[in-house]
Amino acid sequence: MITKARRNAYIVIIAVCIAGSIAIFMFLKPEITDLPDLGSPVGTSASRESSGPPKVFPQDANFDLSVFNSSKFIGLKEITQLTVESAELGKEDPFK
Repeated sequence: MITKARRNAYIVIIAVCIAGSIAIFMFLKPEITDLPDLGSPVGTSASRESSGPPKVFPQDANFDLSVFNSSKFIGLKEITQLTVESAELGKEDPFK
């Protein structure tokens, strides 16, 4: 059984937590005043089809192979093959 003092303490703690949460969300909320200009809105699908695919890829279609010659790529180590012997696996049938 909970005593009246302990019950009142729990009620006060819960009320303080709720009031603190409300204060944080109400008063410390960041204000968004200036939004960057995003340009013109995206056109219809018909206008996108006529202009071609979106411009997300580089201008040339060649892959830059200098990545494979960089010191960081050369410094990578090959994964060693793991070999497990049957003696290392434990019991063959644990339910025997």
